[in-house]
Amino acid sequence: MVWYKSFLYQAASWKTARRVVAKVEFHFGELFPRVGFIVTNLETDSRAVVKFYNKRGTAEQWIKEGKQASILLPERGTAAVGRKVAM
Repeated sequence: MVWYKSFLYQAASWKTARRVVAKVEFHFGELFPRVGFIVTNLETDSRAVVKFYNKRGTAEQWIKEGKQASILLPERGTAAVGRKVAM
């Protein structure tokens, strides 16, 4: 079971309140739910906000993995990125 909830929150250091989207997942056999929060300015429904940021996070992870892989590859002309690593 998954619940989505949106609400306004203002931290002490913020000048204005911001929209927060919460995702609460209940999994069979687990004592506590898994809870995640996203601070956003998107105005779509809560489920769409979570889906958008999950896709964005996945893309950023692929970029990070690509950068790590390029460091480990042997130099191949101008296509090599990063520094050489002794193997």
